[in-house]
Amino acid sequence: MVGGLRIKTITNNDGITAKNKVTSYDYTTTDYGGIKSTGILYSRPAYVQTLRNEIYKQVGYGNPSGYNCSPNGCAACEIGSGLPYYKSGGSVRPMATTQGYHIGYMQVMETQTGNGKSIYKYYGTNNLTTPWVQTGDVAVLKVKTTICYPSIPTFPSLPLPFEFIRGELKYESSFDETGRILKEKTYEPIFVENSIGTLGFIASRLPDGYGEQFWGTIYELKTAKKVQTNTTEKIYDINGNILVSTSSNFYESPYHNQITRVINTNSKGVTLEKKIKYTFDFRTTACNSISDCSQTYLTSVANATAIFNGTQYCVTPTGAAAACRYLAFQQYRRDISLARIAYVSCRKSNFTNPINAFKTAHDIAKTNADAELKPILELQDNFRNPSIETSNWKNGNLLGADFFRYDYSTMPVGKVYINKLQSIKLATPNLLFNPVVVNTANNSIVKDSRYQDETFVKYYNGNLSEIIGKD
Repeated sequence: MVGGLRIKTITNNDGITAKNKVTSYDYTTTDYGGIKSTGILYSRPAYVQTLRNEIYKQVGYGNPSGYNCSPNGCAACEIGSGLPYYKSGGSVRPMATTQGYHIGYMQVMETQTGNGKSIYKYYGTNNLTTPWVQTGDVAVLKVKTTICYPSIPTFPSLPLPFEFIRGELKYESSFDETGRILKEKTYEPIFVENSIGTLGFIASRLPDGYGEQFWGTIYELKTAKKVQTNTTEKIYDINGNILVSTSSNFYESPYHNQITRVINTNSKGVTLEKKIKYTFDFRTTACNSISDCSQTYLTSVANATAIFNGTQYCVTPTGAAAACRYLAFQQYRRDISLARIAYVSCRKSNFTNPINAFKTAHDIAKTNADAELKPILELQDNFRNPSIETSNWKNGNLLGADFFRYDYSTMPVGKVYINKLQSIKLATPNLLFNPVVVNTANNSIVKDSRYQDETFVKYYNGNLSEIIGKD
């Protein structure tokens, strides 16, 4: 049993009419036979766990002959007498959450009297499979103590991996008052995990009976970037015909998270595409040549890992078990730490120190930039990322394009605002198009020669004061 409140109804009144608009919410489904809640715990509370540790597994202690008596890392060699386990009145491992709460609802139905209903489904979790658990209960209450499963979570517990798709909208549908379906959409968000995360280490003393042994767990927290969202929409007309269209939003720039490309395909197979370039996409060669420091760090980590994995167990003359592996692990940890220190130092030197390589190259480029590029680089300094160029395509042919030129204002001095809109208008779509780029040879903007002035804009004290059309 888990506590928590959910919205049941929302009542709105415009203050003019006496009639209330009531929206009701239902969190159940009949998809699996009978009426069942769609509520789900994002992870199982675990009140018992066999003692197993990943470092213990890798280093290999416990046997004077020099090999690991528990290859999978459990805290005992005598399997026949039962493996040691740890139990607690609260969950041994942390509970997964979304938006701060450990419960989510896979489906919500929204109903308005006289206005039909909508159903929303959401992505849940993949963290509920635990083959080492003796029963399939909602909580981990029993464990098998005769087998040291490699899938047993390490002790002490590390933070749960973050499922970036969890809580994202998966499906929505709309119905009229009679229950006839009108429209439905499915969503497929795609995430790519960043290659470098934040390192962490957690240590805990073993329960009584194991002396003053401390076990530790190494982990890495990583973020991810949404790179694409695919949507399929079906519209049902009154005659039973279905119109199917698809769309994909792409987030392709490494410098921001805005949509850079949109592709829509309608029910007739016509594909419309929109491409967008933003302020942060305009980079000079000097700035792009500055290393992000990641490859050197990843190479150092890979080398340190390979050396450690290649070190075999051994026995020293004094009889200490697995001494070679232990010393190799200590060297591995030191090498990883040194690689991390070098990575952070490199990032500071290249990007975050008050005086850094990127800022120096960027300032030089802005000083030498032409009248079109300089305002764009100024926008970057102010962390403003408006679209600079958009182009529209049909079945791979250019329909038209717009370029938004920015300039410095006279009041207030030094601020950048949009100055004019330039457009390419084509009577006949064609394949030819030169997207706007930075010419680093002379620090200028190079764009398609067919752009023509369309609209002139003036700002005064931050307010739009004048718009003049080309005619």
